[in-house]
Amino acid sequence: MIFLKDKKLLLGLFAILIFKICFVVKKGNFEIDSIVGDALTYHNFAINLLENPITYWDFWGHYRPPGYPFFLMIIYFFFGKDSIFSVYIFQSFLGLGISILVYEISNKVFSKKIALFSFIFAGVYPFYLIYSVQLLRETLVFFLLLITFYFLLLLFGEMKKVKSIFKAKYFWIFTVSYSLLIHTDPRYLFFAPFLLGLYYFYLEKRDFIKNSFLTIALFIFTLIPWTIRNFYTYGGIVIINTRTIDFTGTEKEVNRLKLSNDKINGTLINKKYPTQEERLLIKRGENPNNREEEEIKAILEGKGATKSHFLKRIYNFVELWRPVRLSSSYRPFNDCRFEKAWSIQHNLLSLFSYGLLLPFMFFGILKLYLDKNRWLLFLVFPIILQTLLHILMWGKERYRIPIDSFIILFGVYGIIMAFDSFKTKVFQER
Repeated sequence: MIFLKDKKLLLGLFAILIFKICFVVKKGNFEIDSIVGDALTYHNFAINLLENPITYWDFWGHYRPPGYPFFLMIIYFFFGKDSIFSVYIFQSFLGLGISILVYEISNKVFSKKIALFSFIFAGVYPFYLIYSVQLLRETLVFFLLLITFYFLLLLFGEMKKVKSIFKAKYFWIFTVSYSLLIHTDPRYLFFAPFLLGLYYFYLEKRDFIKNSFLTIALFIFTLIPWTIRNFYTYGGIVIINTRTIDFTGTEKEVNRLKLSNDKINGTLINKKYPTQEERLLIKRGENPNNREEEEIKAILEGKGATKSHFLKRIYNFVELWRPVRLSSSYRPFNDCRFEKAWSIQHNLLSLFSYGLLLPFMFFGILKLYLDKNRWLLFLVFPIILQTLLHILMWGKERYRIPIDSFIILFGVYGIIMAFDSFKTKVFQER
Protein backbone atom coordinates (compact mmCIF):
# COMPACT_ATOMS: atom_id res chain seq x y z
CA MET A 1 0.00 0.00 0.00
CA ILE A 2 1.16 3.52 -0.84
CA PHE A 3 0.55 4.68 2.75
CA LEU A 4 3.71 2.92 3.91
CA LYS A 5 5.81 5.04 1.54
CA ASP A 6 4.30 8.50 2.09
CA LYS A 7 5.12 10.24 5.39
CA LYS A 8 2.44 12.91 4.91
CA LEU A 9 -0.23 10.27 4.40
CA LEU A 10 0.97 8.41 7.49
CA LEU A 11 0.70 11.65 9.47
CA GLY A 12 -2.85 12.15 8.19
CA LEU A 13 -3.63 8.56 9.07
CA PHE A 14 -2.41 9.11 12.62
CA ALA A 15 -4.43 12.35 12.95
CA ILE A 16 -7.66 10.64 11.85
CA LEU A 17 -7.02 7.74 14.23
CA ILE A 18 -6.59 10.16 17.15
CA PHE A 19 -9.81 11.90 16.09
CA LYS A 20 -11.67 8.57 16.06
CA ILE A 21 -10.33 7.54 19.46
CA CYS A 22 -11.33 10.91 20.92
CA PHE A 23 -14.83 10.36 19.52
CA VAL A 24 -14.99 6.94 21.20
CA VAL A 25 -13.92 8.39 24.55
CA LYS A 26 -16.40 11.26 24.26
CA LYS A 27 -19.46 9.44 22.87
CA GLY A 28 -19.05 5.79 23.84
CA ASN A 29 -21.18 4.15 26.53
CA PHE A 30 -19.02 1.44 28.09
CA GLU A 31 -21.48 0.10 30.68
CA ILE A 32 -22.46 -3.57 30.30
CA ASP A 33 -25.99 -2.69 31.43
CA SER A 34 -26.33 -0.44 28.36
CA ILE A 35 -26.26 -3.47 26.04
CA VAL A 36 -29.83 -4.03 24.86
CA GLY A 37 -31.73 -5.04 21.71
CA ASP A 38 -29.67 -6.31 18.77
CA ALA A 39 -26.44 -5.53 20.60
CA LEU A 40 -27.41 -7.92 23.39
CA THR A 41 -27.88 -10.78 20.92
CA TYR A 42 -24.36 -10.30 19.51
CA HIS A 43 -22.92 -9.98 23.03
CA ASN A 44 -24.67 -13.16 24.21
CA PHE A 45 -23.42 -15.07 21.17
CA ALA A 46 -19.84 -13.95 21.84
CA ILE A 47 -20.08 -14.91 25.53
CA ASN A 48 -21.48 -18.29 24.50
CA LEU A 49 -18.53 -18.85 22.17
CA LEU A 50 -16.21 -18.22 25.11
CA GLU A 51 -18.01 -20.16 27.82
CA ASN A 52 -19.97 -22.95 26.10
CA PRO A 53 -19.44 -25.43 23.27
CA ILE A 54 -20.16 -23.83 19.90
CA THR A 55 -22.82 -26.47 19.34
CA TYR A 56 -25.01 -24.91 22.01
CA TRP A 57 -27.82 -22.82 20.55
CA ASP A 58 -30.42 -22.25 23.26
CA PHE A 59 -29.53 -18.65 24.07
CA TRP A 60 -30.91 -15.26 23.08
CA GLY A 61 -29.25 -14.38 19.80
CA HIS A 62 -28.34 -17.87 18.55
CA TYR A 63 -29.90 -16.99 15.17
CA ARG A 64 -27.28 -14.34 14.46
CA PRO A 65 -24.61 -15.05 11.82
CA PRO A 66 -21.29 -15.88 13.47
CA GLY A 67 -18.96 -13.25 11.97
CA TYR A 68 -19.48 -10.38 14.41
CA PRO A 69 -19.84 -12.61 17.51
CA PHE A 70 -16.44 -14.17 16.64
CA PHE A 71 -14.99 -10.66 16.30
CA LEU A 72 -16.35 -9.82 19.78
CA MET A 73 -15.20 -13.15 21.19
CA ILE A 74 -11.58 -12.50 20.19
CA ILE A 75 -11.64 -9.07 21.83
CA TYR A 76 -13.35 -10.41 24.96
CA PHE A 77 -10.79 -13.22 25.19
CA PHE A 78 -7.86 -10.80 25.34
CA PHE A 79 -9.42 -7.79 27.10
CA GLY A 80 -12.27 -9.20 29.20
CA LYS A 81 -16.00 -9.80 28.70
CA ASP A 82 -16.87 -6.34 29.98
CA SER A 83 -14.38 -4.44 27.81
CA ILE A 84 -16.80 -2.59 25.57
CA PHE A 85 -14.21 0.18 25.28
CA SER A 86 -11.81 -2.25 23.56
CA VAL A 87 -14.52 -3.21 21.07
CA TYR A 88 -15.10 0.41 20.13
CA ILE A 89 -11.36 1.05 19.76
CA PHE A 90 -11.00 -1.92 17.42
CA GLN A 91 -14.03 -0.69 15.48
CA SER A 92 -12.31 2.68 15.16
CA PHE A 93 -9.36 0.88 13.58
CA LEU A 94 -11.78 -0.78 11.16
CA GLY A 95 -13.09 2.70 10.35
CA LEU A 96 -9.52 3.77 9.69
CA GLY A 97 -9.17 0.75 7.43
CA ILE A 98 -12.20 1.93 5.47
CA SER A 99 -10.51 5.29 4.89
CA ILE A 100 -7.33 3.57 3.68
CA LEU A 101 -9.26 1.32 1.31
CA VAL A 102 -11.21 4.29 -0.06
CA TYR A 103 -7.88 6.00 -0.74
CA GLU A 104 -6.37 2.94 -2.40
CA ILE A 105 -9.35 2.31 -4.68
CA SER A 106 -9.67 5.99 -5.59
CA ASN A 107 -5.95 6.25 -6.30
CA LYS A 108 -6.05 3.24 -8.63
CA VAL A 109 -9.20 4.33 -10.47
CA PHE A 110 -8.94 8.14 -10.38
CA SER A 111 -5.92 10.09 -9.10
CA LYS A 112 -3.90 10.79 -5.97
CA LYS A 113 -5.61 14.16 -5.52
CA ILE A 114 -9.11 12.67 -5.56
CA ALA A 115 -7.90 9.79 -3.37
CA LEU A 116 -6.62 12.22 -0.73
CA PHE A 117 -9.94 14.08 -0.46
CA SER A 118 -11.82 10.77 -0.43
CA PHE A 119 -9.59 9.57 2.40
CA ILE A 120 -10.31 12.67 4.49
CA PHE A 121 -14.05 12.53 3.82
CA ALA A 122 -14.23 8.85 4.79
CA GLY A 123 -12.10 9.50 7.87
CA VAL A 124 -14.55 12.02 9.36
CA TYR A 125 -17.76 10.57 7.88
CA PRO A 126 -20.30 10.92 10.72
CA PHE A 127 -22.13 7.62 10.20
CA TYR A 128 -18.88 5.64 10.36
CA LEU A 129 -18.13 7.43 13.63
CA ILE A 130 -21.61 6.81 15.06
CA TYR A 131 -21.58 3.07 14.36
CA SER A 132 -18.06 2.70 15.76
CA VAL A 133 -19.48 3.25 19.27
CA GLN A 134 -22.30 0.73 18.96
CA LEU A 135 -22.11 -2.98 19.68
CA LEU A 136 -23.46 -3.81 16.24
CA ARG A 137 -22.02 -5.57 13.20
CA GLU A 138 -22.31 -2.54 10.92
CA THR A 139 -18.69 -1.33 11.14
CA LEU A 140 -17.39 -4.82 10.42
CA VAL A 141 -19.79 -5.11 7.45
CA PHE A 142 -18.70 -1.71 6.09
CA PHE A 143 -15.08 -2.84 6.20
CA LEU A 144 -15.57 -6.36 4.82
CA LEU A 145 -17.75 -5.20 1.92
CA LEU A 146 -15.19 -2.61 0.86
CA ILE A 147 -12.13 -4.83 1.28
CA THR A 148 -13.85 -7.60 -0.70
CA PHE A 149 -14.24 -5.25 -3.66
CA TYR A 150 -10.71 -3.95 -3.15
CA PHE A 151 -9.28 -7.47 -3.48
CA LEU A 152 -11.55 -8.07 -6.48
CA LEU A 153 -10.08 -4.95 -8.10
CA LEU A 154 -6.57 -6.24 -7.40
CA LEU A 155 -7.54 -9.63 -8.80
CA PHE A 156 -8.65 -8.09 -12.10
CA GLY A 157 -5.29 -6.32 -12.33
CA GLU A 158 -3.32 -9.42 -11.35
CA MET A 159 -4.99 -11.58 -14.02
CA LYS A 160 -3.13 -9.59 -16.68
CA LYS A 161 0.10 -11.10 -15.34
CA VAL A 162 -0.87 -14.72 -14.63
CA LYS A 163 -2.37 -17.29 -16.97
CA SER A 164 -4.61 -19.05 -14.45
CA ILE A 165 -6.87 -17.59 -11.79
CA PHE A 166 -5.77 -20.51 -9.63
CA LYS A 167 -2.29 -18.95 -9.52
CA ALA A 168 -3.56 -15.47 -8.60
CA LYS A 169 -3.06 -14.78 -4.88
CA TYR A 170 -5.86 -12.22 -4.82
CA PHE A 171 -8.29 -14.87 -6.04
CA TRP A 172 -7.83 -16.70 -2.75
CA ILE A 173 -7.89 -13.54 -0.64
CA PHE A 174 -10.97 -12.17 -2.42
CA THR A 175 -12.91 -15.41 -1.94
CA VAL A 176 -12.03 -15.65 1.75
CA SER A 177 -12.91 -11.99 2.39
CA TYR A 178 -16.24 -12.45 0.62
CA SER A 179 -16.91 -15.54 2.74
CA LEU A 180 -16.16 -13.54 5.90
CA LEU A 181 -18.62 -10.92 4.69
CA ILE A 182 -21.31 -13.56 4.14
CA HIS A 183 -20.71 -15.06 7.58
CA THR A 184 -21.12 -11.58 9.06
CA ASP A 185 -24.12 -10.49 6.97
CA PRO A 186 -25.70 -13.29 4.87
CA ARG A 187 -27.70 -10.76 2.84
CA TYR A 188 -24.64 -10.44 0.63
CA LEU A 189 -25.24 -13.93 -0.73
CA PHE A 190 -27.50 -11.92 -3.04
CA PHE A 191 -24.36 -10.50 -4.67
CA ALA A 192 -22.85 -13.90 -5.53
CA PRO A 193 -24.34 -14.62 -8.99
CA PHE A 194 -23.84 -11.02 -10.07
CA LEU A 195 -20.14 -11.12 -9.11
CA LEU A 196 -19.70 -13.70 -11.85
CA GLY A 197 -21.03 -11.06 -14.23
CA LEU A 198 -18.07 -8.87 -13.28
CA TYR A 199 -15.81 -11.82 -14.01
CA TYR A 200 -17.26 -11.97 -17.51
CA PHE A 201 -16.74 -8.25 -18.07
CA TYR A 202 -13.25 -7.82 -16.60
CA LEU A 203 -11.55 -11.18 -17.22
CA GLU A 204 -10.79 -13.14 -20.36
CA LYS A 205 -14.08 -14.42 -21.82
CA ARG A 206 -12.56 -17.76 -22.81
CA ASP A 207 -11.74 -18.54 -19.16
CA PHE A 208 -15.07 -17.33 -17.78
CA ILE A 209 -16.59 -20.77 -17.09
CA LYS A 210 -13.40 -22.16 -15.54
CA ASN A 211 -12.83 -19.07 -13.37
CA SER A 212 -16.46 -19.04 -12.23
CA PHE A 213 -16.37 -22.73 -11.37
CA LEU A 214 -13.18 -22.36 -9.31
CA THR A 215 -14.61 -19.35 -7.45
CA ILE A 216 -17.87 -21.14 -6.64
CA ALA A 217 -15.99 -24.28 -5.54
CA LEU A 218 -13.66 -22.35 -3.22
CA PHE A 219 -16.52 -20.29 -1.82
CA ILE A 220 -18.56 -23.43 -1.04
CA PHE A 221 -15.48 -24.89 0.63
CA THR A 222 -15.31 -21.87 2.98
CA LEU A 223 -18.92 -22.54 4.04
CA ILE A 224 -18.21 -26.09 5.18
CA PRO A 225 -16.77 -25.52 8.72
CA TRP A 226 -19.71 -23.50 10.07
CA THR A 227 -22.22 -25.68 8.19
CA ILE A 228 -20.80 -28.73 10.00
CA ARG A 229 -21.19 -26.89 13.29
CA ASN A 230 -24.79 -26.02 12.41
CA PHE A 231 -25.56 -29.60 11.40
CA TYR A 232 -24.34 -30.84 14.77
CA THR A 233 -26.21 -28.04 16.55
CA TYR A 234 -29.57 -28.01 14.80
CA GLY A 235 -29.70 -31.58 13.52
CA GLY A 236 -29.92 -30.60 9.88
CA ILE A 237 -28.44 -28.43 7.15
CA VAL A 238 -28.35 -24.74 8.05
CA ILE A 239 -26.30 -22.43 5.84
CA ILE A 240 -24.69 -19.73 8.00
CA ASN A 241 -27.70 -19.19 10.30
CA THR A 242 -31.36 -20.13 10.70
CA ARG A 243 -32.55 -16.87 9.15
CA THR A 244 -30.67 -17.55 5.92
CA ILE A 245 -31.11 -21.13 4.68
CA ASP A 246 -32.62 -23.68 7.07
CA PHE A 247 -33.42 -27.20 5.83
CA THR A 248 -34.04 -28.65 9.29
CA GLY A 249 -37.82 -28.19 9.07
CA THR A 250 -37.89 -26.88 12.64
CA GLU A 251 -38.54 -23.27 11.55
CA LYS A 252 -36.69 -21.87 14.55
CA GLU A 253 -36.51 -18.51 12.79
CA VAL A 254 -38.51 -16.83 10.03
CA ASN A 255 -36.76 -16.33 6.69
CA ARG A 256 -36.30 -12.54 6.58
CA LEU A 257 -36.61 -12.24 2.80
CA LYS A 258 -39.82 -14.28 2.85
CA LEU A 259 -41.20 -12.25 5.75
CA SER A 260 -40.60 -8.97 3.95
CA ASN A 261 -42.45 -10.25 0.88
CA ASP A 262 -45.36 -12.12 2.49
CA LYS A 263 -48.78 -11.53 1.09
CA ILE A 264 -50.89 -9.16 3.14
CA ASN A 265 -52.29 -11.05 6.11
CA GLY A 266 -52.81 -10.68 9.82
CA THR A 267 -49.17 -11.41 10.76
CA LEU A 268 -47.59 -8.05 11.57
CA ILE A 269 -44.15 -7.20 12.91
CA ASN A 270 -45.71 -4.26 14.71
CA LYS A 271 -48.27 -5.96 16.92
CA LYS A 272 -49.42 -2.54 18.14
CA TYR A 273 -50.37 -1.21 14.72
CA PRO A 274 -53.54 0.86 15.35
CA THR A 275 -56.78 -0.83 14.39
CA GLN A 276 -59.66 1.03 12.77
CA GLU A 277 -61.49 1.01 16.11
CA GLU A 278 -58.55 2.65 17.87
CA ARG A 279 -58.25 5.26 15.14
CA LEU A 280 -61.88 6.25 15.71
CA LEU A 281 -61.29 6.53 19.47
CA ILE A 282 -58.22 8.71 18.89
CA LYS A 283 -60.23 11.01 16.61
CA ARG A 284 -62.67 11.41 19.50
CA GLY A 285 -59.85 12.62 21.71
CA GLU A 286 -59.03 9.36 23.49
CA ASN A 287 -55.68 7.55 23.66
CA PRO A 288 -56.38 3.96 24.80
CA ASN A 289 -52.85 2.63 24.17
CA ASN A 290 -50.92 5.65 25.45
CA ARG A 291 -49.27 6.41 22.14
CA GLU A 292 -46.74 9.22 21.83
CA GLU A 293 -47.83 12.61 20.57
CA GLU A 294 -46.06 12.19 17.21
CA GLU A 295 -47.91 8.95 16.46
CA ILE A 296 -51.25 10.43 17.58
CA LYS A 297 -50.64 13.28 15.13
CA ALA A 298 -49.90 10.80 12.31
CA ILE A 299 -53.12 8.89 13.04
CA LEU A 300 -55.13 12.11 13.06
CA GLU A 301 -53.60 12.96 9.68
CA GLY A 302 -54.85 9.62 8.36
CA LYS A 303 -51.43 8.04 7.90
CA GLY A 304 -51.28 4.26 7.66
CA ALA A 305 -49.26 1.35 6.27
CA THR A 306 -49.72 0.76 2.56
CA LYS A 307 -50.87 -2.67 1.37
CA SER A 308 -49.80 -2.01 -2.23
CA HIS A 309 -46.76 -4.06 -3.24
CA PHE A 310 -45.80 -1.40 -5.81
CA LEU A 311 -45.98 1.42 -3.25
CA LYS A 312 -44.00 -0.75 -0.84
CA ARG A 313 -41.13 -0.90 -3.35
CA ILE A 314 -41.31 2.87 -3.83
CA TYR A 315 -41.30 3.36 -0.05
CA ASN A 316 -38.25 1.10 0.33
CA PHE A 317 -36.35 2.98 -2.38
CA VAL A 318 -37.15 6.39 -0.86
CA GLU A 319 -36.25 5.29 2.66
CA LEU A 320 -32.97 3.78 1.50
CA TRP A 321 -31.84 6.90 -0.33
CA ARG A 322 -33.43 9.77 1.60
CA PRO A 323 -30.98 12.42 2.89
CA VAL A 324 -33.47 13.82 5.45
CA ARG A 325 -36.67 12.70 7.17
CA LEU A 326 -38.86 15.58 8.21
CA SER A 327 -42.14 13.72 8.83
CA SER A 328 -43.30 10.45 10.36
CA SER A 329 -45.01 7.50 8.67
CA TYR A 330 -45.89 3.83 9.03
CA ARG A 331 -43.79 1.28 7.22
CA PRO A 332 -45.69 -0.85 4.66
CA PHE A 333 -47.43 -4.14 5.49
CA ASN A 334 -46.50 -6.56 6.98
CA ASP A 335 -44.00 -4.41 8.87
CA CYS A 336 -46.24 -1.52 9.97
CA ARG A 337 -43.71 -0.10 12.43
CA PHE A 338 -43.96 3.62 13.09
CA GLU A 339 -41.04 5.66 11.78
CA LYS A 340 -40.55 9.00 13.47
CA ALA A 341 -39.12 12.10 11.85
CA TRP A 342 -35.38 12.38 12.41
CA SER A 343 -34.00 14.80 14.97
CA ILE A 344 -32.58 18.12 13.81
CA GLN A 345 -29.06 16.83 14.53
CA HIS A 346 -29.64 13.64 12.52
CA ASN A 347 -31.10 15.57 9.58
CA LEU A 348 -28.21 18.05 9.53
CA LEU A 349 -25.55 15.32 9.81
CA SER A 350 -27.12 13.38 6.96
CA LEU A 351 -27.75 16.42 4.78
CA PHE A 352 -24.21 17.82 5.03
CA SER A 353 -22.41 14.49 4.63
CA TYR A 354 -24.28 11.92 2.56
CA GLY A 355 -26.71 14.52 1.20
CA LEU A 356 -23.83 16.72 0.04
CA LEU A 357 -22.33 13.80 -1.90
CA LEU A 358 -25.57 12.67 -3.53
CA PRO A 359 -25.85 15.13 -6.47
CA PHE A 360 -22.10 14.93 -7.14
CA MET A 361 -22.31 11.14 -7.14
CA PHE A 362 -24.69 11.30 -10.10
CA PHE A 363 -22.45 13.87 -11.80
CA GLY A 364 -19.45 11.61 -11.23
CA ILE A 365 -21.27 8.59 -12.68
CA LEU A 366 -22.29 10.62 -15.74
CA LYS A 367 -18.72 11.89 -16.19
CA LEU A 368 -17.28 8.37 -16.03
CA TYR A 369 -19.89 7.19 -18.53
CA LEU A 370 -19.08 9.97 -20.99
CA ASP A 371 -15.36 9.30 -20.57
CA LYS A 372 -16.01 5.57 -21.17
CA ASN A 373 -14.11 4.74 -17.97
CA ARG A 374 -13.87 0.95 -17.74
CA TRP A 375 -14.21 0.97 -13.94
CA LEU A 376 -17.65 2.60 -13.93
CA LEU A 377 -19.43 -0.77 -13.85
CA PHE A 378 -17.19 -2.04 -11.05
CA LEU A 379 -17.83 1.00 -8.81
CA VAL A 380 -21.55 1.31 -9.48
CA PHE A 381 -22.10 -2.46 -9.12
CA PRO A 382 -22.47 -2.60 -5.27
CA ILE A 383 -24.66 0.52 -5.29
CA ILE A 384 -27.12 -1.00 -7.76
CA LEU A 385 -27.23 -4.39 -6.03
CA GLN A 386 -27.64 -2.93 -2.54
CA THR A 387 -30.53 -0.82 -3.83
CA LEU A 388 -32.19 -3.75 -5.59
CA LEU A 389 -31.77 -5.99 -2.54
CA HIS A 390 -33.45 -3.54 -0.20
CA ILE A 391 -36.23 -2.64 -2.57
CA LEU A 392 -37.07 -6.35 -2.36
CA MET A 393 -36.61 -6.46 1.43
CA TRP A 394 -36.76 -3.42 3.72
CA GLY A 395 -35.53 0.03 2.82
CA LYS A 396 -33.91 2.03 5.58
CA GLU A 397 -31.03 4.50 5.94
CA ARG A 398 -29.12 1.95 8.03
CA TYR A 399 -29.14 -0.50 5.11
CA ARG A 400 -27.65 2.03 2.70
CA ILE A 401 -24.61 2.95 4.78
CA PRO A 402 -22.59 -0.18 3.78
CA ILE A 403 -22.31 1.29 0.26
CA ASP A 404 -21.59 4.84 1.43
CA SER A 405 -17.89 4.21 0.78
CA PHE A 406 -18.71 3.87 -2.93
CA ILE A 407 -20.91 6.97 -2.74
CA ILE A 408 -17.89 8.78 -1.25
CA LEU A 409 -15.73 7.56 -4.16
CA PHE A 410 -18.19 8.84 -6.75
CA GLY A 411 -19.17 11.96 -4.79
CA VAL A 412 -15.65 13.25 -4.18
CA TYR A 413 -14.73 12.48 -7.79
CA GLY A 414 -17.80 14.44 -8.91
CA ILE A 415 -16.94 17.39 -6.64
CA ILE A 416 -13.36 17.60 -7.94
CA MET A 417 -14.45 17.25 -11.57
CA ALA A 418 -17.18 19.88 -11.16
CA PHE A 419 -14.72 22.27 -9.49
CA ASP A 420 -12.09 21.72 -12.20
CA SER A 421 -14.70 22.31 -14.92
CA PHE A 422 -15.85 25.51 -13.23
CA LYS A 423 -12.27 26.71 -12.78
CA THR A 424 -11.44 25.98 -16.43
CA LYS A 425 -14.54 27.83 -17.62
CA VAL A 426 -13.72 30.91 -15.50
CA PHE A 427 -10.12 30.89 -16.72
CA GLN A 428 -11.22 30.69 -20.37
CA GLU A 429 -13.65 33.60 -19.92
CA ARG A 430 -10.84 35.75 -18.58
